[in-house]
Amino acid sequence: MTHAVDLPDPFEQAVRALAQAGRWDVALALLDARPPGPGARCAEALRRRTELDRAFWSATPLPSPPGDAPAGWDAAREAAQAGYVRLLRRRIEGLPPDVAAVEALRADLEHLLATAPDVEAGLAVRFPLGLVHENLRGDAASATPHWAAAADAVDTDVAASALRHLGGQAADRGDHDRARDLWWRSFRLRARDGDLPGALAQLQLLAPSTTVAEAVQVWAAEAGFAVLRDAVLHTLPDPT
Repeated sequence: MTHAVDLPDPFEQAVRALAQAGRWDVALALLDARPPGPGARCAEALRRRTELDRAFWSATPLPSPPGDAPAGWDAAREAAQAGYVRLLRRRIEGLPPDVAAVEALRADLEHLLATAPDVEAGLAVRFPLGLVHENLRGDAASATPHWAAAADAVDTDVAASALRHLGGQAADRGDHDRARDLWWRSFRLRARDGDLPGALAQLQLLAPSTTVAEAVQVWAAEAGFAVLRDAVLHTLPDPT
C-alpha cells in the first residue's frame, strides 16, 4: 500500500487493477503514457512495485534498485520489500544464505514498524517481517504474531497474504481444517480484488480438496459475476 498518494484515484486504480490481473506490461505502458506533472512521485512508486511483482511472479530478473534512492518511510518500505524478494530468490536458487543481509533486513523492517505513520502502515510491515522470520531465518514462531496481526489489515493484499501463511503454519501442525479455512478466506479476498496470480496461488493449495466447480463458483461470487455464479450453482451437488 502506498500511503503518499498524489495521483488521481482512477489512474492509480487502473494501474493497480492491471497489475493485479497479471497485465504488468500494460500497466507499465499506461504509466509510460502518462504526461509529466503532479503525481510523478507516486507514479514512480507504482512503477517500482509493478516491476517487482512482474519479476516475482514471472521468475524473470529482478529490477535494479533506483539510482537515486527516494527518501521517506514509504520508499524505505518498498526497498525492504525488494530486498526480501532478492534474498528469497537467492534461497530458491540454492545459493548460500547471506546471514548479514538477512539480519540487516530484519532490523530495517523492525525500524519501519516502530516508526510507521499509522496502524495500517504498521500492519503492512508486519507481513514481510513475518516472511523474513520464517522463510529466511527459519523462525516460524516469531512469524506467527506478525501474520496474525496483519490478517486484520484493511489492505486486502496484506490480509490475504497473511492468511495464506497462517494457513501454511496450520497445515504444518497437521490442522488441515484450520488451514483450509484460512486459505479459503485468502482466496475470497484475492478473487474479490481481481488478483489473478494471488488467487491461482491459493487454488494451488486448495486443489487437493476442492472441485473445479466449487472454485469457479466462489471466484465468480466474489468477483461479482452473478450469471456465472448462478450457472455453476446448478452443477454442484445439493448439500441436503
